[in-house]
Amino acid sequence: MKKLVLFLALVLSAVPAIAEEEWLGIYLQGQKIGWTHTVVTEDATTGESRSESASEMHALMLGQRIDMVITSLSRFTKDGRLLRHRFHMESGGRTLKVSAEFGETEIEVEADAQGEVTEKTIQIPEGALIVDDPTQYLASGLTTEADNLYAFDAQSLSLIKFEAHIEEGIRVEMADGKIATKKIVIDDPRAPTTVFLDADGEMLKSVGPLGMEMIPEPMEKAMSLPDGPVQVDIADASSIKPDVPIEDVRTRKNLRLRVTGVDLSHLPSGSHQTVTQDGDGWIVELHPVDPREVKAPGEPSAEQPKEWVEPDFRVPCDAAEFQALAKKLVNETDDPLVAAEAVRMFVHRKIRANAGIAVMRDASEILETEEGVCRDHAVVMASVLRAAEIPTRLVSGLVYQGDRFFYHAWIEVWNGEIWVGFDSTRFSGKLTVGHIKTAQGSVADAFSHFLLDGAKIEVLNEQDG
Repeated sequence: MKKLVLFLALVLSAVPAIAEEEWLGIYLQGQKIGWTHTVVTEDATTGESRSESASEMHALMLGQRIDMVITSLSRFTKDGRLLRHRFHMESGGRTLKVSAEFGETEIEVEADAQGEVTEKTIQIPEGALIVDDPTQYLASGLTTEADNLYAFDAQSLSLIKFEAHIEEGIRVEMADGKIATKKIVIDDPRAPTTVFLDADGEMLKSVGPLGMEMIPEPMEKAMSLPDGPVQVDIADASSIKPDVPIEDVRTRKNLRLRVTGVDLSHLPSGSHQTVTQDGDGWIVELHPVDPREVKAPGEPSAEQPKEWVEPDFRVPCDAAEFQALAKKLVNETDDPLVAAEAVRMFVHRKIRANAGIAVMRDASEILETEEGVCRDHAVVMASVLRAAEIPTRLVSGLVYQGDRFFYHAWIEVWNGEIWVGFDSTRFSGKLTVGHIKTAQGSVADAFSHFLLDGAKIEVLNEQDG
């Protein structure tokens, strides 16, 4: 579910701003859940611009209240290139502060999450244009098409490539009777967004994943939130219900699904699943590996990048606490799957559920506070296993629960021949046919891509599994 938390943070930090000052109300499923305010000013001497925003959002996650407040400050050149970015996020009693300075070829970043400070240098791809707000960039008339645009993601400390373009000559009537004659389409892998504009270039509405809407409102109306308890649950709103219930998810060894309405070309295939195109849809064959049935491990393949045993952002496997845990839990076993199961059970018992924390956290802080959700489980497991020099990567995807698929995260371990998944949020940690992988790798790889928004799932072999 932490992937959904990232989406909420993205909504608050990537606010479309057409006017010099904009107040927006944020709505989901017809209910108001927050507001955002953006002010853009320009230096008449240098032509540089400054964008300041403040946002607030309140919703539920798995029935638990989640509150977020985000402020940001950006400076960018007159041609839209980002120069400096400051980001501050508060949620569930945690804070994240990010400072980024953008040069010609590199970005120097410092992130402080509850006192855990990370410094990172990010290489800028050749020809890349890093923009603060693609909506403002395209609406400014600087360009109508852009295929070299990148956004800086303050949560994962990474650059996200996206595409954006303007479509003119449309006619779409808004709920208040106003007519949109053009739209800006932002194909961001984290949260695709469409912004509708009138003939004067004024923003009428922004629509993101799950049907979330951002609508211009006067300050008083924007900041006015409904009385009473929060009603909208993000996890429920983002879940995907297949055409028929899936029986025996925990015991069956294979499952074939047909998915339409989304492009699954980026979904990984491997030992856990196979993804192939089928006309206007995709066939997802799930055949999870049971660690108990895998033969004795071989030597790690030279083809597997050594990054999977090295420290990474939010995965401090070189820290003394994780080195000590690795020595205690792994206990010199030569079987990485046996080691992974021991670490999995430790994390399962150690980390209690708290869906109200939206801040991306370092594994050290998670281990100290002993609370979190699926993504937090995954980064702690990866930190301990990599400390034991066992190749481990992070995975995000969906898991079937009740009668539908919910967003989830887990890890995979390399045993010398194949990757095998482990899920520490459940008592039985082996993956089932109800686990669908959508991304894998580092924190940036696994947690920067987002929803299969609009997906429809058809169960093909419910009776013969």
